[in-house]
Amino acid sequence: MLAPTVGGLRSGQVSGQVKSLKVKPGDRVTKGQPIADIDDVPQRNDLRNAEAALNVVKADLQAKQALLKQAELRFKRQRQMLNEEASSRENFESAEATLATTRAELLSLNARLVQAQIEVDKKKVDLSYTRVVAPMDGIVIAAVTQQGQTVNSSQSAPTIIKLARLDVMTIKAQISEADITRIYIGQNAAQLSPHELARIRREYIGFIFQRYHLMPDLSALGNVEIPAIYANSERDQRRLRAAALLGRLGLEGREHHKPGELSGGQQQAGHRRGSVRCTANLALRGQ
Repeated sequence: MLAPTVGGLRSGQVSGQVKSLKVKPGDRVTKGQPIADIDDVPQRNDLRNAEAALNVVKADLQAKQALLKQAELRFKRQRQMLNEEASSRENFESAEATLATTRAELLSLNARLVQAQIEVDKKKVDLSYTRVVAPMDGIVIAAVTQQGQTVNSSQSAPTIIKLARLDVMTIKAQISEADITRIYIGQNAAQLSPHELARIRREYIGFIFQRYHLMPDLSALGNVEIPAIYANSERDQRRLRAAALLGRLGLEGREHHKPGELSGGQQQAGHRRGSVRCTANLALRGQ
């Protein structure tokens, strides 16, 4: 089965009303194309608040830088006056403490500035989420959310639309465990080599002829095992399978009898079971 690459376009980061839906099912879209707009008034207000808080920190930082310059000048002046014995040590120590405190407060304001800038960047990202764009090229296969509908990110990640890429298809197939090792990337699935066709005939197709064609020197168990030998089945596995098949035909206890020691009906049953031993898919019967 061929299946397209399907992606659900989600807007799980923000909540709000879908103001506009710019596409409809069947439309072809390209990566980055606007798909829908969600009401952005709350996000814009949050961004303005964050920017205002950032400006407050910047103003405080400028004021503190001016105070630092003043404290540095006062400290230098007190140190010079102390050396000239024109001021007391108490005044010098007070100026020194004021300088240290101002420097520490300046470091704190720089940290607050970083936090405020991060908050502004976060609010800008939240605002960008209100403009939903296509994550890939594709075709709109479903509009899950309609215009005017409110999406709630706190409950689940709402899906706006579903996109499908038809240029990249996924092949879904059921392959048996016995055959999976024979499958490889780039293999031509449309053509089979004579060797592969022979393997299919050997492992999946049984032939029932008009005559029994049983090997007279082999037991009933051995005759039923023959197709499994050609199919390269494990010895213990094929023996257990052959014995089980003969038991279902009522030949339990006669597995080691040769064809000449069996009745005509028993020979026919053994022949049929041996013919279809390796397949449950197809049996070809001669007329």
